[in-house]
Amino acid sequence: LYVGNLSFQTQWQDLKDHMRQMGDVVRADVITAPDGRSKGFGIVVYAAPHEAEAAIQQLNESELDGRNVVVRHDRENTSGGGGGGGFQPRPQQFNNRQDFQ
Repeated sequence: LYVGNLSFQTQWQDLKDHMRQMGDVVRADVITAPDGRSKGFGIVVYAAPHEAEAAIQQLNESELDGRNVVVRHDRENTSGGGGGGGFQPRPQQFNNRQDFQ
């Protein structure tokens, strides 16, 4: 899932803690620029599709670190076949932050 409008002070653990209200978070990343500063959005992966859907329904516009966050399906997930939804890990993509420049 894409989580936008994050405070620049929000760290990955803050994001994971907030999003785990709806289920088992496999991974939570706050995307950063090459200089290490947050870009103000993150990607969250849930263990199950129904958890991702619950997060969209329940956590969109919820408050995290003083900001109302946007939670939606990640548009970058182009896995094809109906899945997507923030519950299928994308191999290697999270290991190279430069992919998000």
